[in-house]
Amino acid sequence: MENQPFPSDVSEWTWDTLESLAESGQSENRYLEYKRQLEYPETDTNKSKREWKRDVEREFTAFANASGGIVVFGMNDDGRPEPFDPPKHEISRTVYQLVQDTNPVVKTDVSAPPTNTK
Repeated sequence: MENQPFPSDVSEWTWDTLESLAESGQSENRYLEYKRQLEYPETDTNKSKREWKRDVEREFTAFANASGGIVVFGMNDDGRPEPFDPPKHEISRTVYQLVQDTNPVVKTDVSAPPTNTK
């Protein structure tokens, strides 16, 4: 993930990183994917829960089969922040539940949500 305008190590991401992506209009690419929700949105969706989960699994699998990548939850496809309610349990557990059925098994690194320091 060379020459990207964002850190490749998710532990280095901050709120400023997200704001910078939004302000610069950074679009999705082969190393970066935006997802509005971390969990299936019960409202405002035209996909079944199974279809929604399968789409997320495909994104993770594509990164696993390529050179890696970062999935940013809480941003829409246009790169604008879309805040969502936190999951009922730890974010890493929620992500694991999303990718547990992928083939190949996807290695994930999960960072805590960046806090807004402003």
